[in-house]
Amino acid sequence: MRFLLAFCACVFALCAHAAAETLTWTGAANGTTFNLAGNWSPAVLPGPTHDCVIGAGAGTINAGTVSVHSITTARNLTLSGCSTVTVTGGIELQSGAIVQLNNSSGCTGLIFSGAAQALSGSGSISIVNGGGKVIKVANSCALTIEAGVSVTYGPGASGFSALLELEAGSSIASAGTISVKQSGLTLAITGAGSLTNTGSLKADAGTLSLRAGSWTNSGQVQVAAGAIAEFGGSFLSLGPVVNNGGSVKLTGSVTSSTVVASVSTGTITISDASLHGCSLQSSDGTGFRTEIAFAGVLLDGCTLAGDLINDICGAIEIENGLTLDGGSIVLDSDYWCGAAALLFAVGDQAIGGQGSIILRNSDADSASIAVLSLANLTLGSGVSLVCPSDGRGGAKIQLASTSTLSNFGRISMALPAKTLWIAGGTFVNNGTLESTAGQLFVDPDNIQNFNTTNGTLTGGRWLGNGGGLSLGARNIRTIAPETEVALLSTSGNSAPNLSLLTSNQGTLRIANRSVGTTPVGGTFTNSGLIEMSPEVVFAVTGALTLQAGGTVRTAIKGTSTAQFGRMQATGAATVAGHLRGSFVSPYAPTAGIYYTPFVAGSHVTGAFSDICFDENPQHMGVVPSLLSTQLRLQSSLASGTAPEITLQPASVTAAPNAVFTVAAAPTSLSFGWKKDGQPLTNGPTPGGSIISGSTTKTLTIQNAGPADVGAYTVTVSNACGDATSDPAQLSICAGDLNHDALVDDADFQLFVSAYNILDCADPAMPASCPADLNRDGFVDDADFQLFVPAYDALLCP
Repeated sequence: MRFLLAFCACVFALCAHAAAETLTWTGAANGTTFNLAGNWSPAVLPGPTHDCVIGAGAGTINAGTVSVHSITTARNLTLSGCSTVTVTGGIELQSGAIVQLNNSSGCTGLIFSGAAQALSGSGSISIVNGGGKVIKVANSCALTIEAGVSVTYGPGASGFSALLELEAGSSIASAGTISVKQSGLTLAITGAGSLTNTGSLKADAGTLSLRAGSWTNSGQVQVAAGAIAEFGGSFLSLGPVVNNGGSVKLTGSVTSSTVVASVSTGTITISDASLHGCSLQSSDGTGFRTEIAFAGVLLDGCTLAGDLINDICGAIEIENGLTLDGGSIVLDSDYWCGAAALLFAVGDQAIGGQGSIILRNSDADSASIAVLSLANLTLGSGVSLVCPSDGRGGAKIQLASTSTLSNFGRISMALPAKTLWIAGGTFVNNGTLESTAGQLFVDPDNIQNFNTTNGTLTGGRWLGNGGGLSLGARNIRTIAPETEVALLSTSGNSAPNLSLLTSNQGTLRIANRSVGTTPVGGTFTNSGLIEMSPEVVFAVTGALTLQAGGTVRTAIKGTSTAQFGRMQATGAATVAGHLRGSFVSPYAPTAGIYYTPFVAGSHVTGAFSDICFDENPQHMGVVPSLLSTQLRLQSSLASGTAPEITLQPASVTAAPNAVFTVAAAPTSLSFGWKKDGQPLTNGPTPGGSIISGSTTKTLTIQNAGPADVGAYTVTVSNACGDATSDPAQLSICAGDLNHDALVDDADFQLFVSAYNILDCADPAMPASCPADLNRDGFVDDADFQLFVPAYDALLCP
């Protein structure tokens, strides 16, 4: 029994503790101290089970350090020193009451602990001294900030930062206003908890830093001129942001988020940030920009759909690759920094998608891009790495001795009088290297495309297209299939060394300079494409062999030897393969002009298997003329040029035959006619008509019927190419039996006569049975139904 009574007493005590008791402020003691029993009715010290109610009145109450269930106040409260108010049942602010947090640095003013509670009513929490966790939401508390409530830092505040901390498992759902109002101050919402904003987050001055573990914003973020809004933590998007001349920043660790820079946000700054799996998108001419920061910027498996500009001494580091969705990284520092602006530190990294990396740095001695010893880098086929014409100091791509740069895209140098240098490690080019100005100096420890034993260059495009392109001391002896080397610069620019070139199996394009080679073994052979502009001499010290599978292309702008691309050898020259060429405007060739010598040698034999020149107004090509020591070219209309249609076929109305004609140049062409895209063959058709001339310039359709109505085209071709005509329409004038373009009484008399005969097989029926309009072998009522509307229309289409 005594145990039972003790148990009941204990239960009663717990129940009494759980039931909150209301304390009403009287101020009967000193009227200013919250935790003085004499100021309350009943006269007890406020504790965790008390709901404290303070009515309206004059003066401010000093809250001190206290733990209560709830506070309802219509008067101002202040916390100073290291005072702390802990509530478990929320705070209601009435009549604009203010809770002022003037705590010492490092002290927490308000703690909301446990359960779901609200900061409600109409009033504000005013922070006037920072330096610590001024407000904390703890112990899995779900705090609601209602629409009439504001939490503000400043004006008139001291310190430099105030923290609103959300512990793990805790949350804030704010429909009110959270703002910072003083320059030089930072109000930071931090911690592992979550924030949902449906109200307003404001940076009226100073910095509002949102770095909660996770947050969403469907309300509005407002940034005033000169103020800063910082975003970190984990979020899906920034939500509505209105930036009126301030700054919007990404900072801290951001995960799996979509960040959109727009006319509303302005350009977004990234500072001391690591972005994991994020998508950066921009519009309205905005983008992203880094700023001087201790930790730099990490992009980990991100997508960039906009410009990211790094114009400071700090690196953008890439991990787990980067996808460019039409975006660009612009490296744009204008002073010496001594460190890479784009860094690949570890793992196999790839930049893919479609976009650019633009190197505008002023310092070419330090690396614009660095691939460290534990990393490799691949540039995708849609990626361009460019040193642009408006750059400042050239650039350097530095590879560690154990790292590899694989290019499937385009690396381009366009800055005059400067150098883009690829140094160290291993480089492999499966895409395009191009120099349009300045020097592209490709001299890593190893070019994987280049076989140092036999001098073979395999794969990729290597283009000196107005600028210099150097592969260091490497001497190319063989250009392999599917490999292109272009020397399109003036002779003063560096070029790949071809002085021992022995075989071209790929593509060699030469312009504005001559090239000489002394082939290893004494003979140069071509089974690929050699393309020469005017003024070019391809000179071989030794023998020259043009093989059957190869092609030589020349350009002609006049008759002197300095006006057409040509080849010469000190030894014998053997000619085979294909010759292609063009006449360069404004030069207008006339028939019979010689261009000599085109191929020269101690003895010249052989012939090109075919010759084709690009279309020109004169429809001129060339024919070869072989002498013992040279092969010369002579302009001629007899030579092949790609076809050109000089007269398009016209639309016709069958009466009852239809004829289409085309005119084309040059001579010796093949023709192939089609109806609605399908090839035609000579002979009877299922519709009863007869086709002839389907492979000539004139197509005839005899006794055309409804099945022949359609669009007719002709393809004109020769060994040099083909051309397809515009469509010409065939229409039928049903009922025009006398072919005078009218369907009138004369046609009616002819129709009646055929109608009376009926059977098209009857010997009395006119030839081809023209009145059989539906082509069923009889002239009957079905044909009359087709005749009547044509008779009513009178005129043929």
